[in-house]
Amino acid sequence: AEVRTGLLLVRCGEAQRQLSQRAARLCDGVCLTLAERLATRALLLSAKFEMLHTMLMQDAPSAEAVQTMSEQLERYAETVVELEANSNSDVLAQLELLHPVRRALSDHALAAIVVLSRWPAEVAIAHEEAALRLERARKRAMDRLLEERLAFADSLELAQAQYLALTQLGGAGCNIDETAPVVIAFSEMLAGFRTKARLFNGREAIFRWEKSEWPVLSQLSVSAEPYSHMWHAANEFAKAYPGWFDGPLLDVSIAQIVDEVSACDREMKRAITSLAGCTAPLRVVDDTVKRVEEARAMLPLVVALLNPGMRERHWLSLSKAVASIRAPSANSTLRHLIDTGLPEHQQLLEEVSTVASKEFALERVLERMFAEWHAQPFVLASYRETGVAILSQLDPIQILLDEHVLKAQAMRSSAFIKPFERRVRVWETTLLAAQEALDTWIRVQAVWLYLEPIFNSADITRQMPLEAARFAAVDGAWRKLMGSTQARPQVLECLAAEGLQATLDECVKSLEVVQRGLSAYLETKRLAFPRLFLLSNDELLQILAETAEPQRVQPHLPKIFEGVDSLHMEGEGEALLVSALLSA
Repeated sequence: AEVRTGLLLVRCGEAQRQLSQRAARLCDGVCLTLAERLATRALLLSAKFEMLHTMLMQDAPSAEAVQTMSEQLERYAETVVELEANSNSDVLAQLELLHPVRRALSDHALAAIVVLSRWPAEVAIAHEEAALRLERARKRAMDRLLEERLAFADSLELAQAQYLALTQLGGAGCNIDETAPVVIAFSEMLAGFRTKARLFNGREAIFRWEKSEWPVLSQLSVSAEPYSHMWHAANEFAKAYPGWFDGPLLDVSIAQIVDEVSACDREMKRAITSLAGCTAPLRVVDDTVKRVEEARAMLPLVVALLNPGMRERHWLSLSKAVASIRAPSANSTLRHLIDTGLPEHQQLLEEVSTVASKEFALERVLERMFAEWHAQPFVLASYRETGVAILSQLDPIQILLDEHVLKAQAMRSSAFIKPFERRVRVWETTLLAAQEALDTWIRVQAVWLYLEPIFNSADITRQMPLEAARFAAVDGAWRKLMGSTQARPQVLECLAAEGLQATLDECVKSLEVVQRGLSAYLETKRLAFPRLFLLSNDELLQILAETAEPQRVQPHLPKIFEGVDSLHMEGEGEALLVSALLSA
């Protein structure tokens, strides 16, 4: 407790006591943390043991369950060895770390470790019982499979007798609505038999038995297939047929009739070959073929009657030619129209329907053009810091205008344009006017973009007051036009605005005057100093726009004076002097 060092006496008792207490607290904390980790790991391993135990306690009610249980038992040893190894390394081995420090485990940790230690013995007992249970389940499944195969063979013999009866179904006066479901049910029964046969084969593979072939089932499936297809097609056609002839004509779908007639005709032709010699079913085939031909013969008449291009003018022209022809109403049926003698005038009806179709095609083209322009806005882009938007991405609009002008002109030359010729002429005029307005608009924009930065200079405005005033008027009109365009950017709406063409033409005239004045102004400057002829208009304007900044002339000196690169200037403002000339 005391240490002497020369003249000093160091008393260590208090320090040793505090260090000892701190070490004990740290040890308690480490031990508590370790114990909690051991408890958590023990609970996790116990859960895995419990899952294994639950699996071992399950029964195997089917052959597939027997196979699953057998595979699990084969993996049992590997699984148990892994769990026990984890128990020893993760729990028991670390538990020994607590021995030297003599710290007691919490009740929670101790209970978890005790439960874990009991699981290996319980799982071993469950394994022994599972092996016995598996053998009993295997025997039960094998016996059941034998019984089911015998019953299945009996079912196939019964199916053979049913098939023989099925081949005699049909004949004159046969009710397809009652007979077809019987054949279809037999086909579905065979499909179920094939599924069951595959199930038997799978279970035979589980028990390593020889695979059963079931030749009777294969033969029945092949033999019954033509009957099934024929009766199915005849039944579908028989169900649809009354709706076409006796149902509301306006509810009939032409596409459905075409599909049903084509499908049934295809199956009946196939049945004539595959069922050759089978008198009764072939009677049904013959009757169905007759009805198919009847439906096919009426199809052009139905197409003409339900033509979406038929308008009131077409029906009026038909009524003038044949008084009995009227447009179909909600109560009209095809059979009623046939009974009134409509097929006698089928050729006339088809001729008018053909004309209506061509007119309808032109009308749809016109409507599509309207729709395309309805969804076509101008694309606008802000121009520098002027606060004004300008037209952008104009190529698609110009291409569309050119394309639609050509379409409108081609439509106008069509022989079927008469019912809406006036609409097409108005539309063509609208497009041509829009094309002219857009071309002028683009021209004004190009000149405005060129002149705006020039007359934005105070020096140019002061030297050209008349042109500046004229440009200011154009600038005001331009800003107003672009403001309204930004508010309502639809292309045709903008191009058809009242007074637009006159405004743009006036802008063009004013800008031409401004450009001539600007050219004359630049000419006077060049005549006063001929070397300025060596500069382009843009370069000369850059100099004239900043007369208060003599340094702006520096980039252009090599063009004005050969061999001169720049000038050395000294001073500022009016005191600025050229002190040296620097060669290139």
